[in-house]
Amino acid sequence: MSWLNPEITNLVPVLKSYWLAIHVAVITGSYGFLGVSAIIGLLNLILASLVKPANKERVQRNIRHMTWINEAAMTLGLYLLTIGTFLGASGPTSRGGVTGDGIRKRPGRLLPFWSMHLSPICV
Repeated sequence: MSWLNPEITNLVPVLKSYWLAIHVAVITGSYGFLGVSAIIGLLNLILASLVKPANKERVQRNIRHMTWINEAAMTLGLYLLTIGTFLGASGPTSRGGVTGDGIRKRPGRLLPFWSMHLSPICV
């Protein structure tokens, strides 16, 4: 994306950073896992509505397996989304930590984000 010639000159250092491509690729990859997770969740709901006494055990076993896969896909998607967000926030530090408008970009600003989103996991 460094070949772009934007009219807004404050964005030039950010668009020339190689972190931008990494940040976008990781976040886009996370959307794939989260999309698969949504589709599997919808299939689980459909399976749960089709339970009858004759096929109850088999359907419940399939729901358990799909739930396990769904949790794994959702966990991977959320991890990739979090990593991509942090990469996007700390990317310009590789260029001296200065963004296009001359403001120093500090990854420590994400500390409230970390504490808010990771506190339910740690408890």
